[in-house]
Amino acid sequence: MPSEEEQEEAWQYVCRRVLERPSVNIVRAARNVFVFIAVNLVLTLVTFLFFAAYIRAVLPFIAMLFSVYMLLGVAVFAKRAIIGLVKLYQHYAPERIRRKCLFKPTCSEYMILALEKYGLVKGVYKSVYRLFFKCRGFVYSVDYP
Repeated sequence: MPSEEEQEEAWQYVCRRVLERPSVNIVRAARNVFVFIAVNLVLTLVTFLFFAAYIRAVLPFIAMLFSVYMLLGVAVFAKRAIIGLVKLYQHYAPERIRRKCLFKPTCSEYMILALEKYGLVKGVYKSVYRLFFKCRGFVYSVDYP
């Protein structure tokens, strides 16, 4: 149970603070997604052309290559993509929804901090655990990753 001072500090943070609205650029995000898919398609075609003489089943091989390249790309860029989605939420979510979090830092801030500190797998696990198992109380509290 937090002390009365911590409770007051967390309450001030949640109820009185100015909400940060990070700047987001939808056009740039859409362009990045398009470039990501285009690069994967080009890599798939180049690899296919390189191995075309050895492969008889063309369509399954192309589908497998594209899937492998997409999975590798997602694995590399997933952390940045999740942080981008959280920033989109912070930018567009109404104030009444963003002020429901009873923690300092808020759940969206916690997710960004956890991803940066622990990486993709452990950061997402800690964030999801906090959202679904800790974030349902009536006590303001401080909980850093």
